[in-house]
Amino acid sequence: VRSDSYRPTLAYSQAVSQAYDAQALESLTLIKHGSGAAYEQAFVAAAEQARTYLSGQTTSRETTRVTSLDLLDVWLAAHEEIRDADNAGDWDRAVELALADGPGSAHEAFTMFVTSATHSADALRTDTTRGLDSARSTGNLVSVVAIVAGLAAAGLAWQGLARRREEYR
Repeated sequence: VRSDSYRPTLAYSQAVSQAYDAQALESLTLIKHGSGAAYEQAFVAAAEQARTYLSGQTTSRETTRVTSLDLLDVWLAAHEEIRDADNAGDWDRAVELALADGPGSAHEAFTMFVTSATHSADALRTDTTRGLDSARSTGNLVSVVAIVAGLAAAGLAWQGLARRREEYR
């Protein structure tokens, strides 16, 4: 369970969290109106961390279509367009690109990424829960067997001690 479903579930969840952080940092770069370089560095770090979490993660659901990592790249390309406009001194255009929510917008790309990664995490979460439930059932069975074996051993030990006590009488 740990390697087959839990780790990928955690990876997708952490990637989504990093992407939300990056999106907030993107907004801060624009709010600072030309002096948000520190926020851009933090954006790059958060985006890279999201990419690291997603590297090597592909669910069966994603193998037949675009992966979450592909969608992350689409969003990061849209971010580059926003940064290019802001860096060229066209702050109004950068804000317009950041706030647009139509087809092909950065917002749409971000939403598609988050939706894909969240669906993958949810599917894996279900597998994790099933696996842990199965392990719990096995653990319960082992516990019952251990209790029965312990009681049998205690009974046999008592019987052995009773014989020894009779020898001393």
